[in-house]
Amino acid sequence: MIPEHKRLDRLLEFVFKLASGDLSARLEVSAKQDSMAAVGVGLNMLAEELEVLYAGLEQHVAEHRVRLDRSGAI
Repeated sequence: MIPEHKRLDRLLEFVFKLASGDLSARLEVSAKQDSMAAVGVGLNMLAEELEVLYAGLEQHVAEHRVRLDRSGAI
């Protein structure tokens, strides 16, 4: 079993990765069913949603850029 301080360190590392833009990062959640594991699961869900939303935004920008190119606006 991983000591609590190590679990917290891993959780913080994960949050820093997300904050720096690594939306593909995921946290390996402990099998221990406690509040820290629940936070990890929630953060993984948040990361997944952010990654999907960001990919959609990038797709939208790319499509908009193509439309602008075709119209001669760029």
